[in-house]
Amino acid sequence: MVLVHRLYNAPHHIIRSLSHTIHRPPLVTYLGNSTKTSPDGYTNTLGVSPTPRTRLGFDQVFLINLERRPDHLARMQQIADFIRLNMTVFPATDKNTFDRSTLAPLSMRMASSHLACWDSHMRVYRAIADNPAIETALILEDDIDFEFDLVAKWTQARAAVGSRPWDIFYLGHCGEGQGSPANAVSANAGLYHSSSPPCTHAYAVSKLGARMLLRLLAMPDLPFDLLIGDLIRKRILKSLAMHPPLITQVHLEGDQSDINGDGGFGISGEDVEISAEERLNMLKLLP
Repeated sequence: MVLVHRLYNAPHHIIRSLSHTIHRPPLVTYLGNSTKTSPDGYTNTLGVSPTPRTRLGFDQVFLINLERRPDHLARMQQIADFIRLNMTVFPATDKNTFDRSTLAPLSMRMASSHLACWDSHMRVYRAIADNPAIETALILEDDIDFEFDLVAKWTQARAAVGSRPWDIFYLGHCGEGQGSPANAVSANAGLYHSSSPPCTHAYAVSKLGARMLLRLLAMPDLPFDLLIGDLIRKRILKSLAMHPPLITQVHLEGDQSDINGDGGFGISGEDVEISAEERLNMLKLLP
């Protein structure tokens, strides 16, 4: 446990140098790899519980997960347990059972995978809009990795936001053009006005933002992350983004899916500076 503590709290330059020699493992290594379960239902592989769980100041954190992908869920639960993130699993819409019969004609030409993704997020927006206890919520997809210093960096960004209003806030994105000095709110905190970043693997919405998205995205004719980007470009949505991103989308080796068709390893956009997943797996390697 002394070694675990030392690595868990190791200086970043040491972890960064080590991380170049350790790759994210294949997805199959996560399924059925845990023996301990914490009282709140998350797997606890290492028994490391340094702090209480956090929702990062949001009223809810939703993790969208397909019921037929328990491997994705197992991986995300282990990483969440490690960084002490409190998530609520939200059932994703399955393209194989999605009913297209009620869609507008423009939407009928879209791929089932895009429509299922759109419907999953729209259902989350509805849950946010209808729940009086939720003013802001973080929405996560189940193929992501986190910046290990997520809590500290997000706390700094939240302080920089102050009372500035926002409808949508990207903690992760696939766009490399988000860090323009002209768009900086606080470059030191990595906080910028966003310029229509693609991807929706890690973003927050306010209640007002959720209600606007429900109304404006009711009849999609393109992948909905592109539609959101158009609303941001037109300044219909007030949008902020973190850059570098605090959460990145990861395509794990062997994980063939609608998004990762060839099952190869890859990163969408810019990777996090210090991978929580890599640090977690370094701890697993300790005797």
